[in-house]
Amino acid sequence: MDALKLAVSLPQPDRWRELASCPSLALLLDVDGTLVGFAATPEEAVLDEDTLRALRHVIDVGVHVAIVSGRPRSALEPLVEMLQRKIWSYAEHGAWHHDGTSWTGPQGTGDELDDLAATLSTIADVPGARIERKTLSICLHWRSVEPDDRAGMIEAAERACDAWMQAHLHYERLPGIDSLEVRRHSINKGIAVRRMRERLPDSRMIAIGDDLTDEDMFAELAEHDVGIAVGHHNRPSLAQAALGTPIDVRSFLHWIVDCRAGTMTLLELPA
Repeated sequence: MDALKLAVSLPQPDRWRELASCPSLALLLDVDGTLVGFAATPEEAVLDEDTLRALRHVIDVGVHVAIVSGRPRSALEPLVEMLQRKIWSYAEHGAWHHDGTSWTGPQGTGDELDDLAATLSTIADVPGARIERKTLSICLHWRSVEPDDRAGMIEAAERACDAWMQAHLHYERLPGIDSLEVRRHSINKGIAVRRMRERLPDSRMIAIGDDLTDEDMFAELAEHDVGIAVGHHNRPSLAQAALGTPIDVRSFLHWIVDCRAGTMTLLELPA
């Protein structure tokens, strides 16, 4: 394998090899923008065979893998089934948790979001807009909306969400990549890190994600763990490293496998 270029604030390659080779390692992975490129719908954003193979190899060399996604359960389950391995899964930013056997999640269904969903449906009545209703959140996507139709729709949607949240203070509005989401404050991807820590108290962790919701994972990591941000962003991040694309993430998974197998694969770091 060619040398993997990783932009990091940890200058010593030996520290990365030590982390990748540690006896108990947990890997927490976002999906969209991290393992797969963005697509118009979740059905179109699927893991390719090379990434599936990389994930299977990582699991087979003893790494504990958790998929941590904002996707609803119904959109995450087919992806996990394709792996043909037992892993942890966290859907809807951690609201739902699958331990490899069954799902557990909230008792309520966030009925108070129904009014907001109806309002957003009216605002987003343009070709290409998509509203994703989850258990405790709602997300408006506009990746497939024509540029000329976006600005007015986004502005109206933001105003509607902010007005609704004045009466629902336990919710927050989050900007996403070509999307915005309203969710409960208490539900975020940091839940996955805390639960994994309970299950694997002696494990070191690597969390990889591409957007603002993944910062909640990075915030929960311990000093000996590492967060890796995917993509090119101008915002501040708690991640200590960066990878450019899902293809780079796949290469990093292969690099972990090589390290655990004792293969001396290069990891290039900036000067």
